[in-house]
Amino acid sequence: MTRPIVGIDPGRDGGAVILAPDGRHVMAAFRWRHSASNWFNLRSVAANVAGPAVRVSSLGEVGAAIARRVPAGCVLVVEGLFVPRVPKGRKPDAKYLGQVARIVTLGEYAGQVFGPASCRAVMTLRPTAGEWRATILGIPANSPSKFAEAHAIQALTKARPPLVVGLGDLATDPHVAEAACIARWGWLKARQAAKFGRAS
Repeated sequence: MTRPIVGIDPGRDGGAVILAPDGRHVMAAFRWRHSASNWFNLRSVAANVAGPAVRVSSLGEVGAAIARRVPAGCVLVVEGLFVPRVPKGRKPDAKYLGQVARIVTLGEYAGQVFGPASCRAVMTLRPTAGEWRATILGIPANSPSKFAEAHAIQALTKARPPLVVGLGDLATDPHVAEAACIARWGWLKARQAAKFGRAS
């Protein structure tokens, strides 16, 4: 056993999963979607029971809703951001600068979502997509996002036993599925750290 694990797939649309210390049972899960009217539609599941969909005005409110469910002493795992490198021997062009601008914006979104819960964490981990996907899904680190999302959903809905249990219909949401995989990666790392006396 380890600590409760909070896995977050950050973004303007995203998902979060709180895993029990056993690494298999979901304590709570969240999915948020940005709407055309600049609101966020937030859905949650707790103990396999869907809560009502609510409308919130900001990602900060999404983060606050997640933080209210996060147990003190948890391990917080947020997908790390990949910053592309300038191709060797070339100057940054408009395409590269656009990629960097999108990463900066994603970083702002991520901070709004995980910031409220960070004070409850004893450890924060930031695996890259390639790290957790290779470990949990067994797919190449550079797999396209849609391919990885499909594998994450399959790990939750078709695998026997499923990777984690208690997500209800949110198991078919790509962001929630990836958040569950991120949480599971964090659980493995926290268990490994506890085994070697680096965390409890």
